Amino acid sequence: MTNRLTLDGEIAPAESVPADLALRDTRVPATLDQLAAQKEHALEILEARITVLETSRRRAIRMTHPPDWNLYKDREGVVIAYLSDGGCERVRDILGVEVYDVSAPEKMANGDGSFMYLQRANGRSKLTTQVVEAMEGGRSSTEDFCRDAKGAQLELLVRKATRANLDGNIARELMGLRNVPLTELQEAWQGTSKDWNQCRKARGFGSAEERLGATREGVPDVPPPTCPVCKTPDGKLPLPLEYRGAKGTRGAFYGCRFYAKHPQQKVFVDAADWVAKQRASAVKTFESENAQLDAEIAAREGQS
Repeated sequence: MTNRLTLDGEIAPAESVPADLALRDTRVPATLDQLAAQKEHALEILEARITVLETSRRRAIRMTHPPDWNLYKDREGVVIAYLSDGGCERVRDILGVEVYDVSAPEKMANGDGSFMYLQRANGRSKLTTQVVEAMEGGRSSTEDFCRDAKGAQLELLVRKATRANLDGNIARELMGLRNVPLTELQEAWQGTSKDWNQCRKARGFGSAEERLGATREGVPDVPPPTCPVCKTPDGKLPLPLEYRGAKGTRGAFYGCRFYAKHPQQKVFVDAADWVAKQRASAVKTFESENAQLDAEIAAREGQS
């Protein structure tokens, strides 16, 4: 007799678990034939599985922070988000991502004295049962994180980064976090102080210095206001206003870089006032989140 895993995590004999209930569990593979056999319950089962996957994905994204994401913009202005290796490590337990059959790191030397490591492994999600095989990860000694490192320290840094990249590639593949729309980030972060404008800017966002710093030198480190007229190419998110420093008797302000497209509706936001309000809001949000966390901890301690 084969046992089955029930939705609450308990092990039960196969005949004691109704077929329609077992098929709701995303950890149990379900074919079209199996669903069709359930007739009137088929769509309900499918909706239940979709809800589980959507909820786990949303919760995973909610656990990340803006610096965990790199934004890429193509020539048409479409922006997508890519979860970093560090971000993957933070959330991969949500979908039960496992990495196994990991190969030994393979070193490849270059003629200029630099080198890179390559590593391979398989991965699976305990929640969806999806499996990926022969995934690769690699990092090079010429990358920025290796700056000023030498000898054994450099070797260790590159090997550790290679393993992190391997784990990240497997997690991104199993969780679908390579090309995430900005709207999905914002929806998952709704009600928090997190904002996609705080994410790291990568290819397609200005100069290398602007990308590394996410903003130009001298720009306030708060999310900028947005234009009420201009939106992203998908029409769902407003575009951020651009910071303009003080000049002469004119104070610093935020304005729309595409103002020529709507000359009848000029957008100006006083920078000093905006920054003060954003920093006050961030402090209030931080205190609120801490208070909520303290309450949850106190509630758990009271139950123990």
